[in-house]
Amino acid sequence: MVAPLTPSSIDAYLEQTGVVFVEWLHPNDVQSVLLNYALEQAERVHPEVRFGNVNVATEQELARTWDIGPVPLLMGYRDGILLFHRSGVLPVEVITGLIQVISELNMAEVRKGINGHGARILISFRGDGSPAFNLIMPSGDRGAGSAEPGRRRH
Repeated sequence: MVAPLTPSSIDAYLEQTGVVFVEWLHPNDVQSVLLNYALEQAERVHPEVRFGNVNVATEQELARTWDIGPVPLLMGYRDGILLFHRSGVLPVEVITGLIQVISELNMAEVRKGINGHGARILISFRGDGSPAFNLIMPSGDRGAGSAEPGRRRH
């Protein structure tokens, strides 16, 4: 079951070990409803992954504190480290692929790269429509950019 998150529960939720996803949503937004449905489907396939959501309509102050922009926004963490965030709808196949990529990461290598930036996962789509996942580590000219993964807040 997707856990509703509040200001009093979000920090502890994100500090859990393993893979954690947080969806920032508005219940009257069609894209939010579609992403939530895809997350529920992924949850059935991956019961070991924790899924939470924040309703920005009722948790406006929390959304402001986290500087949340367009919803839906999906954030993926492992062991408390932000590795992925993207606005918009993702199909369940992409979410399950993302779970696999995040689960297989060498977290010791990811932690080495965290110096205020950290690693991030980019999703691109091949010509046949299938997703390709790319881990970007901050080294040389391939810095983490403005997304600032590795930090707890967006």
